[in-house]
Amino acid sequence: MTHRRVVATRCLQRSVQTLRRSKGDAAADRVPDWCYGAVCDRWLADPVNQTFLSDRNPWVLRDMSERLLEASNRGLWTGANENQLALLKELINSSEARIERGALTC
Repeated sequence: MTHRRVVATRCLQRSVQTLRRSKGDAAADRVPDWCYGAVCDRWLADPVNQTFLSDRNPWVLRDMSERLLEASNRGLWTGANENQLALLKELINSSEARIERGALTC
């Protein structure tokens, strides 16, 4: 694995951890609205990151997408546009399909 991929993986893992913790933080208005969009646009909308995560860790791809969609549904991320929401739904569905097909290891 290249250094760039290692760094990207670590950043994505930290992003997921932040999103997991953000449920309480966001409810207390400690996570600005733009943060959700930045994670979506920088990490999940990038085709290179999508392919990497789908191949290496579809669970993280699914979890990040679910957290962002949940933030939008709960009104914590009010700036989400239709393209972002459609992308999140597609990533959740495709990740779930990949996980259910099996042949993946952590």
